[in-house]
Amino acid sequence: MKIEDINITETKIETARLILRPFEEKDTDDFYEYTQVPGVGEAAGWNHHETKKQSAAVVKAIIAGKRTFAVAEKESGKVIGSIGFEPCSEIYNDLGLGENVYNIGYVLGQKYWGMGYANEIVRGILSYAFYVLHLDAVTCAHFKGNDSAKKVLLSRGLKQVAEGKYTTQQGKEYDALYYAVTAKEYGVEYKPVINEV
Repeated sequence: MKIEDINITETKIETARLILRPFEEKDTDDFYEYTQVPGVGEAAGWNHHETKKQSAAVVKAIIAGKRTFAVAEKESGKVIGSIGFEPCSEIYNDLGLGENVYNIGYVLGQKYWGMGYANEIVRGILSYAFYVLHLDAVTCAHFKGNDSAKKVLLSRGLKQVAEGKYTTQQGKEYDALYYAVTAKEYGVEYKPVINEV
């Protein structure tokens, strides 16, 4: 499966308190509300947004990309974050994870940190990755020192498989920890479907 083959436009994933769904242009205000906060984007390798126009352009790009979910609260419907699939870093190339392997990246509004939401969204996308997309493995990375992200990934069954440098969109280099979980490690066993005549 190529990264371009991932298309979440008809997909909705429900967790206990959240809904992962495709972005819509009307989400721009909510998106800007959390992306303008210093430290939120920076934890993911991009600068926080300076204008709503910038956020609107990113939302349009996300919609066109068809592989990033908006994370919305069930009760309010408010978009508080995002999670999606990205190509893997080359650091994973020699680890024998399989052919269909993609990275997940997520961002959560600062007001919602420490509430267990990150755990829910990672659990939701892993289920989708393995049971719907049938990926061989899923990877994820975070900057060294981000203990919250580390705790989330380990609790969802990912294991640290490498350390290395990560270069942001702005060309800044940081120490990063790299994680992975295979379908087998996640407990997925695919069985062939046999049509009986």
